Amino acid sequence: MPVVGALAFRRGEPFDPQAYVLDGKDLKQPIEWKPGLLEVDIIGSAAICIRRKVFTQLEESGFKYPWFRMLYEDDSDTFLGEDWDFSQKCRKAGIQLYCDMRIVPPHQDSLWIDEKPWLMRQNLLIPDSTARMGPEPWFQENTSKWAELKDSHNGETCIIIGNGLSLKEISVEFLQKHSSFGTNRIYAIRHLEGFYPTYYCSVNPLVLNQFGADMIQKYKGRVRRFFLASNYLRGNPIKEQPAVVPLQSLADNKFFPDPTLGLYEGHTVTFVCLQIAYWMGFSTVLLVGVDHRYSFEGNPNQELVAQGPDVNHADESYFSDGVKWHAPDLEKSAKAYQMAREAFEADGRRVINLTPNSTLEVFERDEWQRW
Repeated sequence: MPVVGALAFRRGEPFDPQAYVLDGKDLKQPIEWKPGLLEVDIIGSAAICIRRKVFTQLEESGFKYPWFRMLYEDDSDTFLGEDWDFSQKCRKAGIQLYCDMRIVPPHQDSLWIDEKPWLMRQNLLIPDSTARMGPEPWFQENTSKWAELKDSHNGETCIIIGNGLSLKEISVEFLQKHSSFGTNRIYAIRHLEGFYPTYYCSVNPLVLNQFGADMIQKYKGRVRRFFLASNYLRGNPIKEQPAVVPLQSLADNKFFPDPTLGLYEGHTVTFVCLQIAYWMGFSTVLLVGVDHRYSFEGNPNQELVAQGPDVNHADESYFSDGVKWHAPDLEKSAKAYQMAREAFEADGRRVINLTPNSTLEVFERDEWQRW
């Protein structure tokens, strides 16, 4: 065979198999497979065998060295890797690609990324070798932590705190009235100094990568925290942080009432908190600081670098000079909020937006002073 690659799995969320077959105009990944070779259109290059004559064929087809290059697209904050570039060149040159489904080269992180994390997320039975080994320790501990939280606040009221400018208008006494969820850099908002939320959550990779060390230390020993596993696990073993529950981010665009296998981020950490609050059994969720408006130049989800003081959050140092942050996608987050409203109301529960001057109209509105 001219090109044969092993079956690699993505090193980060959602740990999916990196072999793609063209189905019409869509590239699809195999969900189930038999041992042996599978002809594919895109192959991962974690482990790959290429016959020497392939490079001669590529040259004859007009493709020149370098054979592997990153593919960048205009107006996009993502890129396609060298394996996509090489695979596309081969297909255009008529060179067949195969994946050997018997061989899995794992990526190494704080855990081995092979087929097990993906299969567990899909709730699929795992082959005998994996069944003999059992799930990774971090996965078992994660499941235990979620079980402990199930319906732990059944019928109660909670506050989810966004960090918008309007948070300046909310009294600390009100935030202390109910169980609460703090998010991202709430600890850096100076007028809230001394306030501790009941729970704390952060999922944005840029925020975690820049401020993760602070996040671990600020509420250590006092607050149950929820962090994105793919970032949190790196250098921070779960067993050393018993108060941390790692979150698994899924690409499925829906509200997950059961977070034990993962959650949809919904383009806003507030949506993640809503899924966790639902799991905990809260019957009424109050939103504050969710302004749903931002001042920025760029495209939704684009990585930006802060210039000068922050004009979007309740403290001007929140995302200030040199800090990297993602531009919001208000349209997609509004769609996620609509899914949250439907899920809560279908179960006889409520989400009420108490944010002064918020542009978010998805939820029932009220004034925080009334609560």
